[in-house]
Amino acid sequence: MHGGRPIPIALLAGALLLAAPASAEVVDARADGFTSHHVSVMPTRPDMVWQALVNWQAWWDPAHSYSEVPGALRLDARAGGALVERWPGGSVEHA
Repeated sequence: MHGGRPIPIALLAGALLLAAPASAEVVDARADGFTSHHVSVMPTRPDMVWQALVNWQAWWDPAHSYSEVPGALRLDARAGGALVERWPGGSVEHA
């Protein structure tokens, strides 16, 4: 939220495009997968980036969910919290 208003997705997308060159490296590779480490510097306040990232229902494409219901995803952004999708008649914990 910015001044009590949701942060427009276009603002976040613009900030991502203006970010300093991102770097990434594969830190572990195995036959069944890999681990990568990504770094990018955002030209905006950290609290604005955090609020945009944890506000899943504002930017996640509902076509990539079980319910396909906009706003069904909620992230409890704290230690032990979960990414949960709820819709009439069902729910799932993603992470």
